[in-house]
Amino acid sequence: MILLSLNRQLFVYAIAIVATIASSNFACAEQGSNHSSSRTTCDVVKKQTCEGLVQDNILWRIGDPDSPAAKHWAQENLDSLCGCTADPYETVNCFQVQVNNNHKTWQEAIAACRAKL
Repeated sequence: MILLSLNRQLFVYAIAIVATIASSNFACAEQGSNHSSSRTTCDVVKKQTCEGLVQDNILWRIGDPDSPAAKHWAQENLDSLCGCTADPYETVNCFQVQVNNNHKTWQEAIAACRAKL
């Protein structure tokens, strides 16, 4: 029953992410070539958005999903995952896919999904 509930939550979350990404891509297309994905400095707002999506919402301790600590992240892990993200929604989605579908540890998922500088 817990897995069914988690899968349903992940499905709803995935739909929200896809809708957000689609609208973001549409906005970029409207802005034309002036919209650049390259960045020379980190966007604090995007980092904070990522942290807000993750903290107390996204499981990192899969083995104990009912524990309140299972969704509460240490700040250094939030920094590692969300620091300098270009797309907070994609970063969070990547983490969830790595942990839930690819059966990676949270450390491996952070390494795979964090911004590459």
